[in-house]
Amino acid sequence: MTEPACTQAVIDDQSTIDMSGYHHYIAMPDLSAFARSGFPYSRMADLSETVVVVPAKSGATQISTYLEMLAAISARSGYPAMGLRLSDNWGEAAKLDADLLVLGSFAPEMRGNRDMNLLLDHSRDWLLQSSNAPENREAIHNADVNDPRNQPASRVEVSAKGPIAAIIGMQSPCHDQRSVVALLASEEGDYQLLRETLNDSGKMDAVAGSVVMIRSSGVNGQMVGDQYFVGNLPWWLMLWFKLSEHPILLAVMAVTGVLLTSFLIWRVLRWAGRRRLAYEQ
Repeated sequence: MTEPACTQAVIDDQSTIDMSGYHHYIAMPDLSAFARSGFPYSRMADLSETVVVVPAKSGATQISTYLEMLAAISARSGYPAMGLRLSDNWGEAAKLDADLLVLGSFAPEMRGNRDMNLLLDHSRDWLLQSSNAPENREAIHNADVNDPRNQPASRVEVSAKGPIAAIIGMQSPCHDQRSVVALLASEEGDYQLLRETLNDSGKMDAVAGSVVMIRSSGVNGQMVGDQYFVGNLPWWLMLWFKLSEHPILLAVMAVTGVLLTSFLIWRVLRWAGRRRLAYEQ
């Protein structure tokens, strides 16, 4: 018996994978995408379409949080953040055509924005809590934010005696195709809690939805607020995507199409039959 030859294969180190033909389209806000891959900032490997907004007077803990977050995103994209822009002026940063990563707190003018789901102010937070909050990451990811049960139903005031931080995802107020992710904290203990979460893969797995509350007891995410979409699709894929949300309508259209096609074929065959009979006569 002859043993088979030892066959080995290797991928040429000069080869490349071209994924430029793929379409990019995603429902936002989706903090699970941010936790897994650093999206939307990692869309450009050098973070050239990212602006980080930091407090004008940042302390050591805030700077450490900022650097650790950038290191995590760069690790996911595989390239250093050479194109990153840094700003301490929310007004100017919001006008730029870029995705914003906010650290610390929102500017005062953003506190009245209808998409603002959470505000932190010295261990006090106000959470627009939905009346039908999903309990796990999969349910949060699949939640329909247009469902009235998932719309902000009440304003709950919570008094926090321990450290508390939050991660919020929302649409940019100035650009429809841009996103804002805010890492909110106020006290030293809050930033420490935020850093521990960002460096803990287990806790980051719980980051999902549009609002994530971080406490010493754990991480809790919810899907509230308005949904928007980032990316582009050809018109035929967009039509299919819209129809996929209405299976009954899609079924009715399919049945109608089959009936119309059958009717046209019947008419053509009937016309052909009459023509043949007329020719034979």
